[in-house]
Amino acid sequence: MKAIKKLLSGIVVLTMMCSSAASVCAEDTAPEDTLVGSGKAEGYVDKGVRKVVLPTCELTFTVDPQGLIKGSGSATTKYKNLTVVNTNKDGSDRSEGFVYFQSNVPKGTTTVDGMCNYIDLTVENKSPFNVKITPTITYTDGKTTTTDENGKVTTKAMGCVGELNKADTVALGKNNLRFNLWVKGEAASSGTPATYTIITDKTAVTKELGNVAQFYKYTYTDGQYGYTLDESTTGYNPGNKNLPKDLNNKVTYTIEGISNPAATNWQAVIESMNTVSTENTTVQQPELKLKWTIADVK
Repeated sequence: MKAIKKLLSGIVVLTMMCSSAASVCAEDTAPEDTLVGSGKAEGYVDKGVRKVVLPTCELTFTVDPQGLIKGSGSATTKYKNLTVVNTNKDGSDRSEGFVYFQSNVPKGTTTVDGMCNYIDLTVENKSPFNVKITPTITYTDGKTTTTDENGKVTTKAMGCVGELNKADTVALGKNNLRFNLWVKGEAASSGTPATYTIITDKTAVTKELGNVAQFYKYTYTDGQYGYTLDESTTGYNPGNKNLPKDLNNKVTYTIEGISNPAATNWQAVIESMNTVSTENTTVQQPELKLKWTIADVK
């Protein structure tokens, strides 16, 4: 009887073990299963934003064909901080026939009360891609418009004629003014003089400027991503002495003018330029205009 009980007990235990194994085996062998997830975008940053720094000064100028400003007799009373200017930008001497610019005077340049006989204009590309810069310069003579008592309108040109080409002191002909916008090229080799590329209203010269993409970084501010130029002391900063020397992202143009001292009609021209606008007379001074055209290179 005891043997029978032991046999039955073993059968029950074996049955329970098989039932448990069968249950586990049924769960592990489901016919299929699916995992589901959704996607989202972290964001997108436009890396093609142009950032070019252009000169902002006015091209205000003073015509001085006789060299009155640098003359010691009158200038010491009119110009309190007189410094004699007698050289062109390229270092050549000239005693008269200057055109003085009254803004953006280069640091360390010989000046007359904030006026200089040439003006430097620097264009700087701070974009993450190259750009092409094309300057064109034009000159327009001044004019005086008068309305008489009968309403008749008379317009008279000042005769301050402008010629835009190579800046020198010879062969000016009958023209009174000559303006020259140029960029100094690199010397072809050691000991070779640098070249000067002349830019006029008829000839536009395009320069390609390098980029500073290596100094850009991603930023996250107020819930928005950005792509920003790092202008810290270790980034693209004038104070960073470790900046690469081959960035080529700047170019300096120089405008220099000459007022022909040999012209015979300066008295009439200057009297016209010094005319003051009144109720019946409107004076429009000569104008020098510099236009910048920028194109992306990507």
